[in-house]
Amino acid sequence: MNNMDYNVANACHNFYLHTNSFFTNFLKFVTSMGNYGLIFILISSFLLIFKNTRLRAIYVFIALLTTLLFSLIIKELAGRNRPFVDTNSDYYKWWIDTGKLYAFGYSFPSGHTSAAMAFGFSLFLTGNKKTSWLYLLIPFIFGFSRIYFMVHYFTDVVFGAILGLLMSVISNFGFNFIKNKYILKKNN
Repeated sequence: MNNMDYNVANACHNFYLHTNSFFTNFLKFVTSMGNYGLIFILISSFLLIFKNTRLRAIYVFIALLTTLLFSLIIKELAGRNRPFVDTNSDYYKWWIDTGKLYAFGYSFPSGHTSAAMAFGFSLFLTGNKKTSWLYLLIPFIFGFSRIYFMVHYFTDVVFGAILGLLMSVISNFGFNFIKNKYILKKNN
């Protein structure tokens, strides 16, 4: 796995070099929006306002909260340091090149990516299938930004995406069960 983590990080750094850091400010904005899952919580809160998106927003909230909870628990259990912590590594040099974006806590799994996947996949599952696939770009962009700034390894991002996807699917089943058993039954 270390080779894969290194190769993907190296490719991201080469992207940084070949684009003359053109995307750095955009990716810094993207990654900062994911801090504490804030942007996803705000958008979900906004969706709660409208009656036709309220149930969808509740489902997204459930997926987000379970994902963030499990992500925090797994981070503490795994205790994996961030890539930039080893000051003798290429990751550290690349981290400095891209602007020394600081991230605290443990690295595994990527909380930004897991929240982005829970949010994006939840919207994908509940949206119009012709266009809802666009929501799947959200976790890709967030995950890429986390590797780009060397605050996560590739495997952190992949596991974060898997965690967000699983929590979204489980939340979808649970939410649909409750909705069908109690909410729709009550309305009939």
